[in-house]
Amino acid sequence: MKTEPMKIALIVGSVRPTGTADKIVNNLKRVLDARTDIQTELLFVRDYALPFYTDIIPPAERTEPIADPVLKKWSDAVQRADGYIIVSPEYNAGYPASLKNALDSLYKEWNYKPVAFVGYSGGPSGGTSSIAQLHQVAQALKLIPIAVDVKIPQSWKAFTSTGDLGIFPTVQQELNHVVDLLLVAHHAPQSR
Repeated sequence: MKTEPMKIALIVGSVRPTGTADKIVNNLKRVLDARTDIQTELLFVRDYALPFYTDIIPPAERTEPIADPVLKKWSDAVQRADGYIIVSPEYNAGYPASLKNALDSLYKEWNYKPVAFVGYSGGPSGGTSSIAQLHQVAQALKLIPIAVDVKIPQSWKAFTSTGDLGIFPTVQQELNHVVDLLLVAHHAPQSR
């Protein structure tokens, strides 16, 4: 019996139009596309231009259909996925407000799905602080964060002249391990 490939949304939290996130995602996508046990959909938060959440009713208590067309499009994209890999920069020991808004704008769409994190920073931490914060948010959204993260330190100098990650073999190995763990979490029986 053949199982369907797991649908993983690769969510990019940076809203900068070009730069480090794009280079990192290109490298990650190459690893993910080589696998036959997953399907990947790339979701750039910047492509959604999500409004700040101002509704009186919090997303966890939402019973009516989403009226805002941009938020509805985001909700549909998140709902389609079986799990997530969230790629986030670290700015001043935190993750971007755009990513926080994208996460907080939804609730039930995230519930009981596995999530992994790829962090990057200009310094030596590789996004350690932002990833720790994202783990807390993931738990509040009833996501299932896996215990292994991918960290890319000193991202401004992590690339070769052709755009490849200089530490690509290490990142490739870590990312494949993360996907294996996402698959295990996805296929594990869960009480919901």
